[in-house]
Amino acid sequence: MDTGKITVRHASGTYTMQVNPEDFDKACKKITAIIKGKNRYFKYTPDPDTFQVFTAKMLRQSVVTFERQKAGAGLLTQQI
Repeated sequence: MDTGKITVRHASGTYTMQVNPEDFDKACKKITAIIKGKNRYFKYTPDPDTFQVFTAKMLRQSVVTFERQKAGAGLLTQQI
């Protein structure tokens, strides 16, 4: 199963969101609209009991990376 990965790098830390492929385009458009000033916040719910709120001010001061990931693709690790 493919997933989408959205990474927000801010002065307060790095936040990674794993998004379903069906919701990935919608999330990208919403975050882009927030950065452009059309919306005020983005709410991400990783678990049913928790959520994270990314405000427009925070997203404008961050580096946001959108990536699609194929199933089974991972980082290769090399040990010396």
